[in-house]
Amino acid sequence: MVLQRPLLLFVLPVSTLSFVLVIWLYLSSPYLSRSSTSTFDGSSAPSFPAQVPALDRLLYLPLKQDDLERWGSTCPEIYTEQSNQDQVRGNEESWRKLLANGTAVYERRTQLYRNVADDVASGVMEKTRGEGRGIVTTAGNANTLQNLKATLKMVREDNPLLPVEIFSYPSETPNQPTRVAFEHELKPLRITWRTVEGRKDSKAWKNFQLKPEAILRSSFKNILYIDSDNVPLGSLESLFERLEEGTVEGGAVFWPDLTRDGGKNPIWALLGIHCTRDFQLDSGAILISKTANGGLNHLALALANAMAKDWEFWFSLSGGDKDAFRYAFYALGLPYTRAPHYLSSAGVYSFLPPPPSSSSNQGAQHALPLFVHANLLKHTFLPSPFFKHVKRIRDDLVHQPNEDTLRRIRNEVWSPKRGGLCVDIWLTKEKEGETLIEPWDEVFDGMLKGYERRWITAGGRAGVF
Repeated sequence: MVLQRPLLLFVLPVSTLSFVLVIWLYLSSPYLSRSSTSTFDGSSAPSFPAQVPALDRLLYLPLKQDDLERWGSTCPEIYTEQSNQDQVRGNEESWRKLLANGTAVYERRTQLYRNVADDVASGVMEKTRGEGRGIVTTAGNANTLQNLKATLKMVREDNPLLPVEIFSYPSETPNQPTRVAFEHELKPLRITWRTVEGRKDSKAWKNFQLKPEAILRSSFKNILYIDSDNVPLGSLESLFERLEEGTVEGGAVFWPDLTRDGGKNPIWALLGIHCTRDFQLDSGAILISKTANGGLNHLALALANAMAKDWEFWFSLSGGDKDAFRYAFYALGLPYTRAPHYLSSAGVYSFLPPPPSSSSNQGAQHALPLFVHANLLKHTFLPSPFFKHVKRIRDDLVHQPNEDTLRRIRNEVWSPKRGGLCVDIWLTKEKEGETLIEPWDEVFDGMLKGYERRWITAGGRAGVF
């Protein structure tokens, strides 16, 4: 039987930045085109403290409709097909109206500018320069905290002495007995509980805006942020060492998500940049040094947090907080490191193809994954085992000289009748051997074998969030 449409359940993704490739494969940020002409003479532009002028260009970009539309027109049409289609359908009309209104675009830019300036003027930049290294994460309700505990227990196996900061909204901070029990169970990890100044929005589906403020306000200089459901698969020493040695380009590593920003997305006009080849970010893992790029990475975090303050607008451009970090680097013209591989997906197939023999995978060696980001596992209601297969694209480097394979990547996320969420990735005009479906216990030299048992033993639970 030929499998026409594999239904891959529950889990997104296995992010594939290996320890080796984080050293070897650093790719420069695309050139960010700038314009010196503006509809405004600058007389109405706000005046702010000295740290902000890196953003001044936003106030002097052209605002005629033709000028605004030309930024996104540099995107290949195929990028719109590779966008989140629900996002495009839900926002296309408002995006079109925004690009036809130069005044509205200017107001969005100046409000963003003011939000950053407010942080600078309040002294938050001085207070959050940070020192040392550590993990930053977030947690809210009891279910999230339980799965975070499982994640940190697995972190502890290879990184027992790393300090960890757990941020939450003031209304969701665990009580003292809960915190004491949590810390005791995770010794010798050094846990610090922190709160953000922002407030939870009860009307929001998810309060993504917690993450940018948590990273900005962390007391660490060199940070690995992880979501509560994103589990590192080994020692993190190599990542921090490269960051501290200054050999990570731009002092930041971002991992790719499923989709791209297409030409209809007004982000290109808002920031005054031409379309890039980048995929959106999976912000379940972010590696960043605040002092890199001459200290402007710290300002980029403030800019991402400024977007989070106006989250109903900025998060609609990318479906949550994730791309606020990339957009901030774009706005400041900063380079960063792209994790070299497109994500793999993992879970259980509804229609089970015959497992590939070991001989059929000869020549399909791949860099070992660094994380399992099980961000759909919280939506599943089926019993263990959850992890049976991994599906990946054989030629999955995200910055190839020839983009043919990358432009053929498609994905779908949907909810089956039995409940939960499913995801699949595939290639259009796919040829035999271009995508691989491999047994979970055997793929990547067997490094994932036993993962699910360890996660459950550590207290991980599916179907709760």
